[in-house]
Amino acid sequence: IINAYVILGRDINHSYEAVNPPNIEVQTDPFDKDFVRVIEKIPGVYEAEGRRIMQVRVRRGGENWQNLKLVAVSDFSGNINQLNPIEGTQYAGEDEIVLSQDMMHISGYQPGDIVEIELPDGSNRSITVVGLVTDQMTAKRDPGSTNSVYMTLETLSSFGQDTYFNQLYVTVDQGSDSQLIESVATAIEDQVK
Repeated sequence: IINAYVILGRDINHSYEAVNPPNIEVQTDPFDKDFVRVIEKIPGVYEAEGRRIMQVRVRRGGENWQNLKLVAVSDFSGNINQLNPIEGTQYAGEDEIVLSQDMMHISGYQPGDIVEIELPDGSNRSITVVGLVTDQMTAKRDPGSTNSVYMTLETLSSFGQDTYFNQLYVTVDQGSDSQLIESVATAIEDQVK
């Protein structure tokens, strides 16, 4: 049992680190790509990316609604918090979504399904699921979380939504240096203010 615990613990941490999780996460008022560029210039910052996060409801056909977290990105070529494919494609294209899934949070949706998304403003849109992915960061930091749905900002814009960011992910030059992380976080906080 002890050997299994040690091996499993190392494997989970290695899998988590392999997706390049952010050292710093900031949820704040809406911001744009220009603000991300300002953050990238802070000494000690290695990379910075913006995301748009919101709660939505999703259903297939006449099934019951499921509450999901929508994560919209500029594009999926960023390096922070990379998604791992389970089935179908890893990244959503225009008018497509991918869904996170793990053993504890099974959505029941499959690639090829057409689902209906209800946005916070009450509007509904149909969209195609093109892949199932794992999000190591969400699973490790928030074990009680629901599934997430990922799409591009362009797709979100086609739904009539604004394309601002409200969450900032930042990695630092030396990701394990807690003093550096703290000083960079303070500098980011000053920029946000």
